[in-house]
Amino acid sequence: MPEHLPFVLAAAELVDLACRRRVEAVDGRIRVVEELRTGDPVLDATLARLAARRTRPEIDEWIRWSAADRVQAHIAALLESGELSGRLISIRLDEPPQPMGLRIADPRRRAALAERLVNITRTDLELDDEAFGALAQAAGLPALVLSGLTKYRVAKYLKGLAGWFADTWRYLPGCPDELALGDADVEPGGVNPARDEPQRLLIRLAVQQAVKLCVAKTRKTWQAQIAEFTATAVFLDSM
Repeated sequence: MPEHLPFVLAAAELVDLACRRRVEAVDGRIRVVEELRTGDPVLDATLARLAARRTRPEIDEWIRWSAADRVQAHIAALLESGELSGRLISIRLDEPPQPMGLRIADPRRRAALAERLVNITRTDLELDDEAFGALAQAAGLPALVLSGLTKYRVAKYLKGLAGWFADTWRYLPGCPDELALGDADVEPGGVNPARDEPQRLLIRLAVQQAVKLCVAKTRKTWQAQIAEFTATAVFLDSM
């Protein structure tokens, strides 16, 4: 299971809720604009948790806080709907349930996912589709469902797309002048995030924060590996 998946799922929920116009971004925080249920049990639970907050959470804070149980929540929903077979087992009371024997009920879904990733590189897309591509890259999905040159070509494109989302903050107030971007940096037909609709801004900021958190987690993993290798080398030299 991709190690970045919890952050990606937490951000994807915000993207889906923003697309349904249930939430929007206001000063870097999540504002609930409509508590009407979506019909998706996971999204409805997230929307209810957001609505129950006394203060509007910052986007990065919400993604970090809610990421812990996102994998289990989505797996449980997929098991309930029959889209997955298998089960969640609680091995220890102080740990979240662990998936066992998971199988995709419809094997065509993997092929459909692969096709969707490839199509992102070929066509002009809406913002939510671009968000899906960037989050898929952050989760490492191209490496899991694609192969050969197609895997590398799609991953390269999606990496650039993730970088585009990651630059959102550079358009917003508070960015240092030497890093700031403006209207001249917006692609033809695009919109400066500083003047975009608050729902669309939330989509961009949610993906930005997910990419940022995934990169930070990868960096920590590399640092831990380097520390481990260094300690091992010192130990061997002392023998």
